[in-house]
Amino acid sequence: MNRNEALRLLGLSADATSEEVKAAYRETAQILHPDRFASNKKLQERATEQFKNLQE
Repeated sequence: MNRNEALRLLGLSADATSEEVKAAYRETAQILHPDRFASNKKLQERATEQFKNLQE
C-alpha cells in the first residue's frame, strides 16, 4: 500500500501532516477494532479484515 492509498483509507488529502495521519489512524482504529463487534460474529469478521488493511 502506498501513501496515497493509505491516506484515502484514512479519509485524508495528499497534503495531510503526520499529526493528522496519526490522529486519523487512532480514530479509525477505534472505530474498526474487532473487539467492538464481539457480540456479532459476522460484523467482527468484517471489522477484522478492515482492521488488517488499516494496520498495513
